[in-house]
Amino acid sequence: MAQKTVILYPSLGVGHLNPMVELAKVFLRRGLAVIIAVVESPDKDSVSAEALAHLAAANMDIAFRRLPVLSRGTESCSHPVMRTIDVLRVANPVLLGFLRTLTAVDAIVLDMFCMGALDVDAELNIPAYIFFSSALGDLAIMLHMPYYYPTAPSSFKDMPKTVLHFPGVPPIRALDMGAAMQDRDSDVAKARLSQCARMIEARGILVNSFDWLEARDLEALSRGLCTPGRSAPPVHCIGPLVLPGNRGGASERHACLEWLDTQPDQSVVFLSFGSLGRFSAPQLREIARGLENSGQRFLWVVRNPPEHRSNSVVPDLESLLPEGFLERRARCYGTDPSKMNKVHMVEELKVGVVMEGYEEELVKAEEVEAKVRLVMASGSGDGKELRQRLLTAMEMTVEVLKEGGSSDLAFDAFLTDLLKNTCTGKSGL
Repeated sequence: MAQKTVILYPSLGVGHLNPMVELAKVFLRRGLAVIIAVVESPDKDSVSAEALAHLAAANMDIAFRRLPVLSRGTESCSHPVMRTIDVLRVANPVLLGFLRTLTAVDAIVLDMFCMGALDVDAELNIPAYIFFSSALGDLAIMLHMPYYYPTAPSSFKDMPKTVLHFPGVPPIRALDMGAAMQDRDSDVAKARLSQCARMIEARGILVNSFDWLEARDLEALSRGLCTPGRSAPPVHCIGPLVLPGNRGGASERHACLEWLDTQPDQSVVFLSFGSLGRFSAPQLREIARGLENSGQRFLWVVRNPPEHRSNSVVPDLESLLPEGFLERRARCYGTDPSKMNKVHMVEELKVGVVMEGYEEELVKAEEVEAKVRLVMASGSGDGKELRQRLLTAMEMTVEVLKEGGSSDLAFDAFLTDLLKNTCTGKSGL
């Protein structure tokens, strides 16, 4: 039997490309060929040539193909999510042309922001799957949103304290929903609702999670509670997909890892807020003071604040952080914290604590200090229980990925579906 080929199609930005690379490695281990099609638009948030070259050099078995796109007609989009959606829409003809150059494609796996590409897959009769790199709870909300939001009494922004209820997910306040969905009448909210509604067109959804971690969410999805009256695609929990700590030889190992090796076990606080985790300069200073006053070791990934005007992606830490901070605590590395994540981490999984003040967009140093001390407490109380739950979750991540583990079996089920579909002649160009 000829080797099967799968196309992976990430959204814009390195934050979406990296998880796709990790997914590609799973496909390679199962004997499939992988091509990652990367949209290149002129936007600064797109994948840089340098980042793409680095990933390609570190992953020689993965074929990367650039899809150059002119974002003509999208310049007026000020909202970053709306601009991403529009650029990907403009990219559809380029993706179509690229796929037509290939001899055979057995499946395409789309990023959750690339729902417009379902039209391309349908035209070429290629089985399409979705890769969902966030929590299962987020997926449950997104699938139910087209049924829920149109009948809500108002936009979320107009009822911030109202508690919302979604199948399989703990109650969530309207103000904790994603920023793009706050105004129901906005173009970006309508576009996101359209994307959510189209997710059921996929043959299946691969999720970077595992059944033990989010059992209640998975049950709601499996029972069809999130898409009343409609049949939802099968959900395959294949995670966690974890970036390895060392991609190359010892000479390429980052200095932060060398420093971590010298620290006592379970003694370091790690702060990283994702590719959109950009805090204002005042908030960065509050975090810095709180960390320093806590007396705990920490490793902090710092990004430029939203008001930063330089073209450099590396932040000027000297000007952003309190005077003398770097000399005293020099373990910051410059590289959208989601409020919905707070619900999953704190109320569902119980592996996190709330930082009071986030509603006012400024968490004070005293609050940072108090919560860092709490989660690092080695004695009795809430901190110890939280750390124990985290350790249990870490142990389970190892078990589910073993041969015969739940995530391993979930990927087998996905491959069975893929091969069944291609063997019946429903794929190809």
